[in-house]
Amino acid sequence: MLGAALSVAACAWVAPPVADAAGPAETITVTLSPSTIVADGISTSTATATVRFAGELLPGQAVIFSSSDAGIHFSPTTDHLNGTYTATLTSSTKVGMPTITATSASAGNVASGQAALTQIHGPAKTMTLSLEPRSIVANGTSYTTAVATVSDANGNLVPDGSVVFSSSDPRDEVSGVANNGNGTYSALIRSSTRPGAVAIRATDLTANLSVLAVLRETASGGSLLLLVTMQWTFRYTPVYTKVLSLVVNGVPAGASVLVDCHARGCPFTEHRKAVAGTKRCGPNGKRTCATRSTIDLTSDFQHHRLRAGTEITVAITRPRWIGKYYLFNTRAGRAPRVQVACLPPGATRPNAGC
Repeated sequence: MLGAALSVAACAWVAPPVADAAGPAETITVTLSPSTIVADGISTSTATATVRFAGELLPGQAVIFSSSDAGIHFSPTTDHLNGTYTATLTSSTKVGMPTITATSASAGNVASGQAALTQIHGPAKTMTLSLEPRSIVANGTSYTTAVATVSDANGNLVPDGSVVFSSSDPRDEVSGVANNGNGTYSALIRSSTRPGAVAIRATDLTANLSVLAVLRETASGGSLLLLVTMQWTFRYTPVYTKVLSLVVNGVPAGASVLVDCHARGCPFTEHRKAVAGTKRCGPNGKRTCATRSTIDLTSDFQHHRLRAGTEITVAITRPRWIGKYYLFNTRAGRAPRVQVACLPPGATRPNAGC
């Protein structure tokens, strides 16, 4: 009896430990093949999760795949009964590096592993072209900026194209062509001295795409920059600013003065004043001549307290002339910040066209 008991004990002692196939997963490693796919909604990659318990491969787990990009979809998971689990993922249409996660939960324990998927743009399919400004003076010194944007079929920007720019007017000069590294490509277009509408073309040599935009080069009848001046006086406190005097001098006949005010406390949003002043001139006063006028804007703001951050703009324009622009930005306890700029013919906001 003693020998039999010892024999059973010896057998129990030499038996190897067996991991329960339904036990909790301890570690999960995730791989992707391929790890880079096109963000087109149809490209696929195989996600593989390798599950180990105490270093040993562990089959029989419920492994679920997910992505930080909600647009990525997964097929049902296949358990290969050798500790590996796979699912086919289908790309979204958004370029980026989403995180792919494999998760296993068993007996209250949760294990997970992650891998990064790279989704890249597809081939270039569309191209747009913008001009800023769209109208410049035909004086040989004015510029516009042309910006071409190249995208794939899903709207993802394509930064690796080769874009060139040209003008239908050979006297226009194209310079500063640049790949901005984000799917946009830019160039500077300098005007010729011949007024008219010209076609600016952007061509992506890599994708064989081309697009046109119309640039208007206008004749300038003159400039208001030296003719027109302004005088102003402000009273400012830590709480508000008041306009004590705001006067435009030297405004020629045929010009307009556009005044805008933006912020709470403004007495108006927009006022426009036209100048049509003439005087008798010539021998015996038999003909009329244009005269320059003074426009007093003070009364427009009388008794109004403007809070800090209020913007007052004054645009003096005349058809086919280069205009003048003033910006007054009120500040708490300090004099307003003043900026002066030119206006291309026909514009009421400053830009690069003059």
